[in-house]
Amino acid sequence: MEVLQELIQRPTTFPAMHACNLGEGYDGFFRADGLTAAQTAWTNTLAPPLTLHRDTDDVFIRQVGVIQEEEVVSFADAFALAFAERFNVPLVTTDHHEFDTIERKGYFRFS
Repeated sequence: MEVLQELIQRPTTFPAMHACNLGEGYDGFFRADGLTAAQTAWTNTLAPPLTLHRDTDDVFIRQVGVIQEEEVVSFADAFALAFAERFNVPLVTTDHHEFDTIERKGYFRFS
């Protein structure tokens, strides 16, 4: 979490995420701590400097499917990987459950 916080505070960092992954985070907060916590996390995440992307296209969604199958990850995690791949940026995440195995393969960049 400290690495993520430090990156976000850099003036040269322009954090971005897809709405699909924001929804996954909302769900996690809702399950763990209830509706109020989920709504607070949603609002805090949308605060600048974050850019939220809502767009998709057929090529992107097919790539999500390929990544999901090849890396054996959840749909939302495949979405995050495809997003990072599309914009050629490292994926910054505090979720190590599935991503640690992928990082060891060296196919994707992580911070």
